[in-house]
Amino acid sequence: MIRVDNARMLASLSPLRAQLVALVADLGGRYKAELRLPQVLQTRLLRFALGTRRMPARDVLVVNGHARAHALERAAAKIRTTSTGKLSVLPMLQVAASALREVWVERLYSSGGDVRLAPLSASWRKAKRRRGLDPRIGIATGDMVRAVERSPVIVSRA
Repeated sequence: MIRVDNARMLASLSPLRAQLVALVADLGGRYKAELRLPQVLQTRLLRFALGTRRMPARDVLVVNGHARAHALERAAAKIRTTSTGKLSVLPMLQVAASALREVWVERLYSSGGDVRLAPLSASWRKAKRRRGLDPRIGIATGDMVRAVERSPVIVSRA
């Protein structure tokens, strides 16, 4: 029979969890996560996030508490340490950044999810219906969200 001392195991992970929380808190601050999209789709996503004269800003790429919590959960599940028992920063940041991408994709598929997006204008909603496009915000043809799903996420110092 193999016995696992859960209390002892959790106690040994506690300092690592604190390091991990600090690391994930730096995403969007000291570290940035960027999607590598084709230029056309990158421009479209940027216009979508920042808005235009005719379209309100819909920032689905914001790194808020919900996004950080999801990134922390994913990184904690895949915690890796160096031989010294310290957190391996780059692999953990990469796992956390991939988790951010999951949140961003979910926001696009759910017309906002945890963030409130400005509704579609009545004219654009009618035009989408007439053309047979997806009625959700940000997914007319699905090209942009599919590109976000597949794109690599690059983490670097801000």
